Amino acid sequence: MASDRDCQAANLHRQRWSYARIAEYLGYPDRRAAHRGVLRGLAEPAAEAAMLRSMRLHETDERLRDLQRRLWELMERHRPHPEATAADRRRYFRIFDALLRVFDTRCRLRGLYVHPWRYDRWWRRDVPAVVWVPLQRRADQLGREARVPLRWRSPAGALRELAPVVPLRPVLVPLIDVGSQHG
Repeated sequence: MASDRDCQAANLHRQRWSYARIAEYLGYPDRRAAHRGVLRGLAEPAAEAAMLRSMRLHETDERLRDLQRRLWELMERHRPHPEATAADRRRYFRIFDALLRVFDTRCRLRGLYVHPWRYDRWWRRDVPAVVWVPLQRRADQLGREARVPLRWRSPAGALRELAPVVPLRPVLVPLIDVGSQHG
């Protein structure tokens, strides 16, 4: 918990006072102590703001979960049957679209679109390198395998590439005389 002096030091720092001047004005032993006091004074409002943001996110997630439950119920109630009209199908797909948007919003709120094992997170101390490096390599390999080629080949070029692999042979289909078979 920051003291009043630390909060006052943080306010003076926001007004562009130097640490030496803050130390002299508020009675800190030296400018390093004033610097630590400023950091304590700045950290307390940040912690309070983070706690309030967390509470707001939790409340928003609860509301979205309730909305999601109600949308599921609506989808079940308005499930189109084979003889449904176009208006019924539109209503069903509008509900489905709203449900997808709620899913997307909840995923963004919970941080599910963030890649925790990315190689640009080398500075993270809580995840050892022996864990994330193999996972990142496997993710890169899967990304290369799933990548759509940038240059499209013509059908003739694709056949030329397949010719050495798959020899093209004529397929013999026996001809059946339909008129001669009476059964």
